[in-house]
Amino acid sequence: MFMRVVRSSIDSAKIDDALTLKDDMIAAHKRQSGLVSLQGGVGRATGALTTITTWETEDAAKLPVREVLGDILDRLGALGVEVTSVDTYEVTWSV
Repeated sequence: MFMRVVRSSIDSAKIDDALTLKDDMIAAHKRQSGLVSLQGGVGRATGALTTITTWETEDAAKLPVREVLGDILDRLGALGVEVTSVDTYEVTWSV
């Protein structure tokens, strides 16, 4: 199993606007083959956004964010969301 950690940032005043796209983001991820889990978190004071997904295979985990989210990425960008890093890791333990 593999995990992808996507870190983004946004003006903290616009976090709730970005969260209105949460259901669309969940649906887009669910359409991808090999998805195991999806979690998202926000740092309201800093404007930090983090999404952690787990995938059955490394290839699935390394799908480009654009391929997974499509036009949702453009909608997030229009709100000022900037993706700052995308990292993929092999899951070596889980509880």
